[in-house]
Amino acid sequence: MDLSTEKKNKRMIPYLWICNQQQLNEVIHSYLINVNRIAIDTEFIGESYYLPKLCLIQIHSEFADTVLLIDVLSQMDLAPLFEKIVDPKIQKIIHSPKHDLAVLENFTHTKIVNVFDTQLAASFLGYGDQISLKRLLKLLLNIELSKEHQYSDWRKRPLTENQIQYAITDVYYLIHMCNQLTQQLKEKGRLEWFYEESSNLQIMRDQKYDISAKIIGRKYLKPYLHSLLKSIAETREIYSLERNIPRSIYLSDLNLIRLTLLYEKSLEASLHYLYVLEIPTDLKIMIEESIKNWIPSLEQATEKNFVTRNERVQTISEKIYQFAKTFAETHQISLPLLVTRSEINHYVKWKVQGTFDQENSLRMMKGWRYHWFGKRIENFIENELKKVEFKENQNGE
Repeated sequence: MDLSTEKKNKRMIPYLWICNQQQLNEVIHSYLINVNRIAIDTEFIGESYYLPKLCLIQIHSEFADTVLLIDVLSQMDLAPLFEKIVDPKIQKIIHSPKHDLAVLENFTHTKIVNVFDTQLAASFLGYGDQISLKRLLKLLLNIELSKEHQYSDWRKRPLTENQIQYAITDVYYLIHMCNQLTQQLKEKGRLEWFYEESSNLQIMRDQKYDISAKIIGRKYLKPYLHSLLKSIAETREIYSLERNIPRSIYLSDLNLIRLTLLYEKSLEASLHYLYVLEIPTDLKIMIEESIKNWIPSLEQATEKNFVTRNERVQTISEKIYQFAKTFAETHQISLPLLVTRSEINHYVKWKVQGTFDQENSLRMMKGWRYHWFGKRIENFIENELKKVEFKENQNGE
C-alpha cells in the first residue's frame, strides 16, 4: 500500500460493524481464518470502575483491508473471537498493550502471549521512551492521527462517525508499523533483544507484584513501614475489586501514606485518623484490622532511618548515570529501557556498602543489557572505586 498516496487522497478505511452473533461467526470463519498476525486495539471506560468496562474491540487482519469493529456491548457470545485472541500461534500487534491486555484478559481469563508491542520496539530504536501512537505514526508513516475522541464515552450507541473513524485509525496502521519496526530492529541487530525483553515483560506480568510500590510518597516512609503500607493497600485493593469501584474512590494514596506515617507516632494516632475519614464503615473496619494485625519483624522494628548514601556512593552513582545517559544517546536507545537511576543507585550501594545484596536482581546484570551495557558498567565502577581508594589513601598519608 502506498501510504503517502492514501494520505493525499484521504481514502476512507473500510470497516465492518459487528453487533450480532451471525455477523461475528461469519467474520471469524472468513476474515480471521488462518491468520498469523492481527492488530488489536480496544476502547473502554475506566473512570467509574475498578475493572474497566470494555466497549469495543478493533481488529485488523494482515490478509484484509477492512477493520472489524466488534460491539462488545451487544448480546453476543465472544468466546469464538477470544479463541483467536488468546491463540499463542497468532501474533497480536498492539501499541502499549498493558491496559488492553488487562481488559481483554479479564474477559478471557487467559494470559495473552505472543504480543508485538510497537511502543517497546520503538524504544529500542531511539524514538523515545513511551512514545505515543500519534507521534510514532507521524515519524514512521507520515500519518496524522487525531486524538480528539480518545476520551469519548464509548458506552453510547450509536457511535458517531468521528468516533468510528478514530477507532479504525487507531488499529489500521499497526501492521505496517510492525513491519517497519521489525526491519529497523534487524538492521540494528536488536530484534533478538526486543523479543527477549518481550518475554521478560510477560514473565513479570505473571508474577505477583507489590501494589504499594508505585504509591507516591512511599519513598518518604522509613523502610520498616513499607510492609504496613503494603498491607493497607492490599486491603483497599480487595475492597475495590469486590465492588468494582476505582481503588481511590474512598481512600486515596495520600490517605494510605498518612495512615502509615501516623503509625510511627502511635497505633492510636493512625486509628484516630482512620476514624475521622469519611469512608464506608465496612472498609474502615477492614483497614483497622490490617493496621492492628500488622507486626513488623524484629529487624524492621529496630530500623530507624533510611540507609544514607555516603559521598562515595552519591558521586559514583551520578558518574554512572551520566555515562549511561551518553551511552543511550550515542546508541539511540531509550535510557529508561536500558537502566534507571534507581537501578544504578542500588548497584552502587551493592558494590560500595554491601546493601541490596542480589546483583542478579538488577536488569542491567542480565540478558542483552549485561552483554551490551552491564559489562561496561562493571569495568566503569571498578575503575572509579580504584580512583576513590587511591585518593583516600593519599589523603590518609
